[in-house]
Amino acid sequence: MPGLVVACTPPVHTSRFRPSGPVRTLNHMAWLLLLVGLIGGGGIGGLLVSRSERKHASEEAVRERDFAGDQAREERAHASGEARAQRLWAFRLETYGAASLYLERQAAVLAWTDPMIGPAPEPPTIEPDDAYLALAASVAIGCSDAVRTAMQAAADSHHAFFSARTGWHLERDGLMPVQPPGEKSARQKMDEARTAAIVAIHHAQTEMRDELESM
Repeated sequence: MPGLVVACTPPVHTSRFRPSGPVRTLNHMAWLLLLVGLIGGGGIGGLLVSRSERKHASEEAVRERDFAGDQAREERAHASGEARAQRLWAFRLETYGAASLYLERQAAVLAWTDPMIGPAPEPPTIEPDDAYLALAASVAIGCSDAVRTAMQAAADSHHAFFSARTGWHLERDGLMPVQPPGEKSARQKMDEARTAAIVAIHHAQTEMRDELESM
């Protein structure tokens, strides 16, 4: 029996080359690193943008808060200033009203004391009572400089009238020589002092009225 001959044909690889071992592992690592780089780069960029937006928003919030705080302080200061001005106006209105009443009493004294044409009512008395002292205190601390100056001028004119009146009484009673012809008599001097004092009173009252209207 002839011998059986078995042909051994070497195997033929028909599939593509598939690297294995270290080469295959290296390719996998390269792709993995590329993927991580892409993802990580996007994450870092997003993080930077997010931080920038948060910083901008924080700075904007600070600016808005500062602006609101400044505006609130300005409004409070304005309201406080208006309140002070209103209180000052009310105080001066009351003070000037009492001062004007006092000046009217002075004007009545001037008009009714030895008038040029008589008879006249008895002049009112002005005594330094508590009401007068309270008025003097209010004028001292509550009036403007212009009104205080006008009040002082009215008081000085009032005193000047009574000084001239004393001279007229002395001349009338023969206790002082009569003025020579061409010079003003003591009576003329007293009447001129009366007029000047009344003008000073009206000036003080005008100062009060104008000031109240301008406040």
